Order: sequence, then structure tokens, then C-alpha cells
Amino acid sequence: MSTHKLENQLKEQQYTFYANFATEVLEGIRREITPIFLRPRWLFLGVAASVVLCMVSVYMQDGNLSIDAILGLSEYNEMTSYYRYVQL
Repeated sequence: MSTHKLENQLKEQQYTFYANFATEVLEGIRREITPIFLRPRWLFLGVAASVVLCMVSVYMQDGNLSIDAILGLSEYNEMTSYYRYVQL
């Protein structure tokens, strides 16, 4: 099919829409745009899952869930206790 023939066919196309077509399309788009993740329940579950995954990661790295391990200070505390031992 040649481009010229296709252009002529597209020029001859006629579309008719009913009166409420634009309103219904926009309402449908608005309903679809409202994401499910903005609902409070999904937000809470996402935050809870993130906290649990972070705690599992800390436990896997340090072997415990102390405040120092959660804040990333467990190695710092080990170093300071080592330096106190060396200085004595």
C-alpha cells in the first residue's frame, strides 16, 4: 500500500462521538490514575515490610539486633573497646 493511498484513506475517515463521550473518558482516566498505593493500608504495609527487611539485613550482617547494630555502631564499639584495652 502506498503512502499516498494511506493518507487519502485517513483524510476520508469520519468519526462520530456521542454527547457524553469526553466526560466518560475523562472520568475513566481519573479512576485509573488514582493509584492503589496511596491508600493508607498499602502505605502502612509498605513501611512495615521495609522495616522488617532492614532488621533482617542488620541481623544477617551483625548477628544481633542491638541498638548499636541498628545504628551501625557495633563495629565502632568493638574498635573503641580494643583501643581501651591497648591503652591500658
